[in-house]
Amino acid sequence: LLQRYYVIEFFSILLSEMSRGIDTEILRCLHKDDEALKIINLSNRRCGDAAISILASAMKNSRCELTDLELPLNCISPRGLASLAAVICNSHGEYDCMVRVRLNSNDIGDAGACSLALAMRKLPNLKELHLANNSIGDDGILSLAPKLTLTSLEYLDLYGNRIGIIGSKALGQNLPNLSLLKELNLSGNQIDDEAITYLSKGIAKHSALKKVCLGFNNISNRGAEILAVECLGCNNEHLDSLNLHNNPNIGELGTRALIQRGLACNYFLKEMNIDWVRGADQLLLEEMNMYLELNRGGRSTLRDEVLEPFAWSEIFREVSMLSSVYHLVRFCPEMCEFNI
Repeated sequence: LLQRYYVIEFFSILLSEMSRGIDTEILRCLHKDDEALKIINLSNRRCGDAAISILASAMKNSRCELTDLELPLNCISPRGLASLAAVICNSHGEYDCMVRVRLNSNDIGDAGACSLALAMRKLPNLKELHLANNSIGDDGILSLAPKLTLTSLEYLDLYGNRIGIIGSKALGQNLPNLSLLKELNLSGNQIDDEAITYLSKGIAKHSALKKVCLGFNNISNRGAEILAVECLGCNNEHLDSLNLHNNPNIGELGTRALIQRGLACNYFLKEMNIDWVRGADQLLLEEMNMYLELNRGGRSTLRDEVLEPFAWSEIFREVSMLSSVYHLVRFCPEMCEFNI
């Protein structure tokens, strides 16, 4: 039932199923004398709240210095998460070494996010927080966002939740205080143009954020233009990847604004992913031609016809001699998509 193994310096628990008596096994492995225990991995087990409560009780009586708590896809509700959060809240430094918490694909909701927020002050060295697909809305983010600043977060995954305008405002206001954050994933939420106005200000003020994912949202031309102005300016040298994949309301105006701003102002941007319609290849060719003409005295090297997939990389390799910007561009007519 219980498999234990050492890999270099960490010790991991893997449970294939939950059954009667498992509380005894967990308690034994989390005993205060078992100092080798570093990682608890119950990924994809669909354990449920009852088993999570057992785990919480075991953690309460343990002095192990855990670094990873991995509980994705376990049918954890707000009640189950509250039991875990309470243990962390009442700890006395036992979780200072925790660097990764994975709770994606559960159902913690706003109430669970609020419980988790209370535990953040006891996780000062937390670097990764995975909360994708958890039905977290604006209320949960309102509680969680300010508390995240008490950690050392470098990666925050909020994919597939229900974050809208209010939650985006809370995140935007607190982003500058997450000084170590390098990657933010907000794809698959309810972020529209108004929400972007708040998020973009936080992104623009951040000095370390390198990758932002905003795919599968409700961003239109206006939101794309706001992102272009706020986040792709000359002063935002930190950002090197912007993903706007599958925002079908971004059309020609938004696309053109992003391309123009990315080429003219951001010399460090390496990747920008935008969905658009057929004809985007011609728009990109026009903008690239204009860019080369302005920077090379009218000497344009781009052809007017549609280029073959991956031929774009040759174009941008030439541009990179000027700006050290784009390393790959690929256009796939069948997918009606181009990636920068």
